[in-house]
Amino acid sequence: SRSPPLRQHSTTEYLPYMIHSRSPPGLLPLFPSYSLCRLGPSNQYSHMMGLDMPGFLPGSNFLLPWDIPVKSEQEKWPTVSETFGAVKKRQLRKLTKVAAEGVEPVTSVRVFLGMEYECPRGHRFFCSGPDKVIKVSSNSIVKDNASRLVQMDMPLYTACHYKQPKGCMAQMMRIYIVTPCDVANCPPVRVQINPYIQPCPAPCPQFHPGLDSPLELPQDGIWVLRLPHIYRDENQTYLMPNDHNCYLLKGMFTYRIL
Repeated sequence: SRSPPLRQHSTTEYLPYMIHSRSPPGLLPLFPSYSLCRLGPSNQYSHMMGLDMPGFLPGSNFLLPWDIPVKSEQEKWPTVSETFGAVKKRQLRKLTKVAAEGVEPVTSVRVFLGMEYECPRGHRFFCSGPDKVIKVSSNSIVKDNASRLVQMDMPLYTACHYKQPKGCMAQMMRIYIVTPCDVANCPPVRVQINPYIQPCPAPCPQFHPGLDSPLELPQDGIWVLRLPHIYRDENQTYLMPNDHNCYLLKGMFTYRIL
């Protein structure tokens, strides 16, 4: 059976508003609302220093680690001539135990994620979960991980944690992903992103970039996805509601092992 043809976007007709869950298929927006940039290779990010950018509140400029479990390539059995010596004998005992238990060596690949909020006064910070600002110890150790960013809906708005002025709200503006380099003896991992945003409670539609499938990011890069500042469909502009029940929906981050 033939696979269905890929959907072709129109080059003569465009949407005068943003793409959302109820917009007609096959039409692109007249103006882009999202931006994806590569800031540099992954080794430019230091987990001990955080992001070197202006405007971040003290200690809140760190990304969170996301450890993806992968199966490493099985170690090869040594030849008879390689089994002499204490080191080789320990290696042989280790391989014998692994073979007897039927357990393959498992390692993990580390990705770094961050969801940046910014208030109208320019204060910037990352959150490790809903309404929880990242905090580090005195020796710059981040105790949180990215599990809540991956598994939970994250609020689109949260209170700015700068001491003045109180009551100022910050909006999620950027999402950072540090994709790792391919490692020897370990299958390559590719991170995929697929943002869906609910800027107001239902019946407000869900806004997205209009991707047919999750966007796969190349390896070895510091990537930043800029989110829209304002969300608008064919009927209205969605401003920050009083109850703040608006979210970046879970499922934003997935991965594929090659």
